Amino acid sequence: MKKITELIYSCTNRMFNYVRNGRDLGDLIGYLRMYEENAIKKYGGENKGLWFKFGKDDTLCTTIDDIERDLNLPSTHGNNILLIEKMESTFGLNPDEELEVYYS
Repeated sequence: MKKITELIYSCTNRMFNYVRNGRDLGDLIGYLRMYEENAIKKYGGENKGLWFKFGKDDTLCTTIDDIERDLNLPSTHGNNILLIEKMESTFGLNPDEELEVYYS
């Protein structure tokens, strides 16, 4: 497992744009997959990819597939609502709530 600090800003920015500027899921997932492809090229390894933690207290390892699946659910579905709330929690200035990006 490798923490990829150089992707924190880019991923947070893409999630912010998704939540606040129109919810274009194709755009969000496209960029996250592009970041993942770049990480694969840079760090190598088979069957590896990016995953995210939404703050230090998040106990889940959320993958791009998880994000796509949950955001494809109806906007009233609990998993969709929870993921949006987790994304929004990372938009502030509290370092304990910062998005963490990992590669493994």
